[in-house]
Amino acid sequence: KISVYRSAAGFGIRLDAGTAYSGAVITPYYDSLLVKVTAWGRSSDEAALRMDRALREFRVRGLATNLQFLENVIAHPLFRSGECTTRFIDETPELFEFVRRRDRATRLMHRLNVECCGHGDDYRTTLGELCPNVRGFIREPFHCDYGYNIHMGEGSFVNFDCVFLDLAPIRIGCGTLIGPKVQLLTAHHPFDAATRGTALEAGKPIVIGDHCWLGGGVIVCPGVTIGDRAVIGAGSVVTRDIPADSVAAGNPARIIRTL
Repeated sequence: KISVYRSAAGFGIRLDAGTAYSGAVITPYYDSLLVKVTAWGRSSDEAALRMDRALREFRVRGLATNLQFLENVIAHPLFRSGECTTRFIDETPELFEFVRRRDRATRLMHRLNVECCGHGDDYRTTLGELCPNVRGFIREPFHCDYGYNIHMGEGSFVNFDCVFLDLAPIRIGCGTLIGPKVQLLTAHHPFDAATRGTALEAGKPIVIGDHCWLGGGVIVCPGVTIGDRAVIGAGSVVTRDIPADSVAAGNPARIIRTL
């Protein structure tokens, strides 16, 4: 049974779905295809890079898949050269050497968001495992990349359904209130389309000071610093630094008064 399913997407990627959704029961008595993935590119290298990115975006939990095998095939120099034959799999045993997945955050988020009931000891223990540097409290559902790059001080509170993409550090001070559906996004991609197509990405830290208040639906972009005691209006998109003791709102967020 599939407990978690997330498919890939993006330019140059086509998905032909089989039986792939959370809760689906896959038996061994018929074609167990979950989804067929096709990658297109202006060159074989570009197509291979897109396919590699797409394979790594998949999240399938609850049953065994051939994702790591396919990643090894796509990355192998002989396959990339276009010189492999029908004996390629038989004669390349390293294709079956798999590195253990670093999926701790995925497993802990599933436990936090699905398995834990209420905010008792089990929930707080799981939250501490996912985000060991958080001293405040985060309500479920909550989504992040790693968890250990999130730093939050005493008395801070994160409401329902927030997304913290902590590719780079996210630092939140003490006593800060973060409304529902807030997104803190540290991931940054190249502006050049050709470079971006290689799946290259970087992270720029986000810093939010002490005793701030971010209203519901606020989006904070990579590299932004929000000063102490600042207030950000609901639905704002923060693209530049906001100084301390300021009220900012809008898209992009602009300072409308000082406190």
